[in-house]
Amino acid sequence: MNKDFTINYYFDKRFSNKEGKNNIRLSVYNRNIEQASKRRKMYTSPFWFSESEWNEIINFTEIKAGKKSKEYLLSESKILPIRKSMDVFMDQTTAKAESLEIFSFDNFEKLLFKVNNTEGNLITDFYERAIEEFNQNDQVGTASNYDSSLKSLLLFREHKKYNSDFTFSEVDPDWLSNYEKWMFKNEKSNATVGIYLRPLRALFNMAVGKSIISVRQYPFHNRDNKDGYKIPASKKVKKALNADDLKKLFHAADLTNEEEKARDFFFFSYLSNGMNIKDIALLRWSNISANEFSFVRAKTAKTTKSNQSAIVVPTIDFHNIIFEKYGTTRIKTDYVFPIIQKGMSAIDVKKSINAFTRFINQHIKKVAERNNITSEISTYWARHSFATQLMNSNTSTEFIKQALGHNNLSTTNNYLNAFSSEIKEEKINSLFKNLEL
Repeated sequence: MNKDFTINYYFDKRFSNKEGKNNIRLSVYNRNIEQASKRRKMYTSPFWFSESEWNEIINFTEIKAGKKSKEYLLSESKILPIRKSMDVFMDQTTAKAESLEIFSFDNFEKLLFKVNNTEGNLITDFYERAIEEFNQNDQVGTASNYDSSLKSLLLFREHKKYNSDFTFSEVDPDWLSNYEKWMFKNEKSNATVGIYLRPLRALFNMAVGKSIISVRQYPFHNRDNKDGYKIPASKKVKKALNADDLKKLFHAADLTNEEEKARDFFFFSYLSNGMNIKDIALLRWSNISANEFSFVRAKTAKTTKSNQSAIVVPTIDFHNIIFEKYGTTRIKTDYVFPIIQKGMSAIDVKKSINAFTRFINQHIKKVAERNNITSEISTYWARHSFATQLMNSNTSTEFIKQALGHNNLSTTNNYLNAFSSEIKEEKINSLFKNLEL
């Protein structure tokens, strides 16, 4: 008997079908994996029950002899066939796992999904596995995006009254176009449609890569499928403060303690290469030296490991003031700012960073409004303002690329193009002002 794995049934409360029943997942534990957090994976089974039904099934005790009450006989006639079916499915699944010389999730999945191309290969299954994996890797934001995407697609299917399983073969270019129209009818933007469909496209790519569907079934537009559905592009409107507004904001007076803190962290971001608030929260004293500090962008840390370099920021007087004003005790392994604490779960880290971002946005808007600066300002404007000021000072695109932490110039050019119309207007206005008496 193979001791490298264990397989059990698990009642999953997170996902329910339209009847309100939950899937009884296969909880598979792989002892061959060194990292404990990655040893367990969940797979969808054919069994769906309400919580009360599930409790009745697992708590039912079979009586071998003696008198059986009517209530018992009723339960027995209902539960024993279910148990038998579940036992057969578990035996078949375990046999597949035991047939492997060395157990691995990849090899197990090939056997698990081989018999029936829909069993475990539904779009919902792919979403659930992806969400599970993202959560295990502490990518709770991405997991949340995939969860929102799945919920939106299921709402569309409910609207269209689909009663069958959600298979890859169901989704074609027409299906995607109809989903887009339904989203627009419900006053959703191009950006939202893109946010919800990009995870689906990623899962289609995965299904093609695993030979679960053929390339011909791929419904999205690419260079080999010119007739495929094209995800609508959202207009990237990046806003930035001009030099005068930056000065006004920096020198704004009569601030509350909260407003001063929000303003301080806005400019800490601005003067740290447009550093994201999450990266500020993750900054540790070990990243700080006498003349500079460095960080790796959390946004790209998990996706560009092979081509990843730290962003280095020269430490100026302003940085040292903020370190002294808001920093924790200088212990190398500790976070510089008390935005998050060691030992927090990934979900709590995300909540704390989101709360701090809301705090900055709420109070920086108040300061901006009182000083005749747009109230649309947010933490993102610090990064955009940093890029704009560099571009206005004729800084090379290569330097801006490195400062922003981009991996290639095309990303930087696309980023800067979003500012071009505003900058052109400023240039024309400056030419006009030169003509005025």
